[in-house]
Amino acid sequence: MAVPVNVSTWRCWLNQGFSFASVRAYHSFGEIDENAPDSIANAIEAGFAPEDMAVYHFACCCGAKKSADVQVAEMVDYLAQSQTNYSIVWFDVETNPSRNCGWSTDSDTNCAFLKDLISAAASRHLVTGIYASKYMWQSIMGGDRCTVGGDLPLWYPRYNQDPSFQDWAPFGGWTQPYMKQDWDHEPHCGVDADVSWRPN
Repeated sequence: MAVPVNVSTWRCWLNQGFSFASVRAYHSFGEIDENAPDSIANAIEAGFAPEDMAVYHFACCCGAKKSADVQVAEMVDYLAQSQTNYSIVWFDVETNPSRNCGWSTDSDTNCAFLKDLISAAASRHLVTGIYASKYMWQSIMGGDRCTVGGDLPLWYPRYNQDPSFQDWAPFGGWTQPYMKQDWDHEPHCGVDADVSWRPN
């Protein structure tokens, strides 16, 4: 979720059968997303369980003035100030459109940066996962050359409105995924949102 969401919208999604969500907590341009605490608090007020709320971190890579550790610390500290509930941090591996924040053309540099993000989160006792498609992993991380994060949960996109893993193909050290983003348009509740599925 990359936009602010109020209680009524969360309640609408709950009534549509959705039971978990991931909210952006760090922008692709290297700053915290100040909307995250309120959006998550609104979701919980609407009836979502705290353990079903997650955040995602769209890191600013290799031209950034901020290290991976600083970026993770900024996010964690800001969420802690607001006593924000979340169960997992997803690190986003996809094309970054923000100026001076794009991934390097060198996949080894990118793999090392992702490793630093994961280490920074682990040092703060956070549960983490990776959001990536096979295509993005190949183009950014060099494919199976980089297996950093391969022991973490994987959330992958495939916009075919098929809530299953039948289209899954292994990459990057993962033998199976945790969750799939299967639709990029949820039309029922007034906020255009991506839709994800995971097995019960």
